[in-house]
Amino acid sequence: MTASLLVAIPTMPRNDEPVNVGTTPTYKMDYEFGIMINYEVSREAIAPYIPAPLVPISLKMLDTDPEAKFYVSHYLARCGINDSVHRQNRADVFTYIKDSKGQLGMMFLSVLCEIPPTLPKKLIPKFLEMSESFMIDSDTGKCTLPHMELDSMDVSQDMVNVKMGETLFEASFKVQGTHVFHNDFVLTNSQIYHSGKDRTINFFNQEFMSAPIYDIDLAFVNAVATEQWHPLCIPSNLASVQKYGVAENPIRWYFMPHARM
Repeated sequence: MTASLLVAIPTMPRNDEPVNVGTTPTYKMDYEFGIMINYEVSREAIAPYIPAPLVPISLKMLDTDPEAKFYVSHYLARCGINDSVHRQNRADVFTYIKDSKGQLGMMFLSVLCEIPPTLPKKLIPKFLEMSESFMIDSDTGKCTLPHMELDSMDVSQDMVNVKMGETLFEASFKVQGTHVFHNDFVLTNSQIYHSGKDRTINFFNQEFMSAPIYDIDLAFVNAVATEQWHPLCIPSNLASVQKYGVAENPIRWYFMPHARM
């Protein structure tokens, strides 16, 4: 007995060696900065866009918010994937949900695609197809989430300007307060559904949880026909805009797509 155990010990894996977790690829993202654009909605208005068994929730966005509200959020970010030196812009529209286990999360409503300026026109359909591949419905094998092509997207530490046809969102960032995200909002970021059962799982750390969040004065924001991005992104419903992150010290996240509930 003793001899067989001694023989087996050297063949056991070392605890300090990296391992692959499951069979789903995991990606690394470095976020130089993000911009949250939040539209206040009602439970009745958002409910038709949430597939069962998910249910819409209200939440506090910032730690200083006096009450929880229902939101549709338009998120813009500048980021790089898997240690690439190339940086790209991304834009998503989502809302906030609770799943069948009672866990908080988000629900994608649409994706706004910035087309690389050097990409030949004939390759744009392939580019959109690649973007859609991250959000395939596991029952149908197709992406049912709207992916819209932006005309232009310019984001920086000082301003944002996004155009799509007659739709325009622009702002100069006049900061009127500094906060941190509320814990409920942080928890919703751990999983993002794109159907009632298919989701992306996100992993993040204190870089995100404790990041300074800069609240932007809405007097310096101009939103025109943003309901084209989603019917509930109505300019008159704009409740808040925030920015966070710095290019010199990006926030690192990891995400695992195609994780069926």
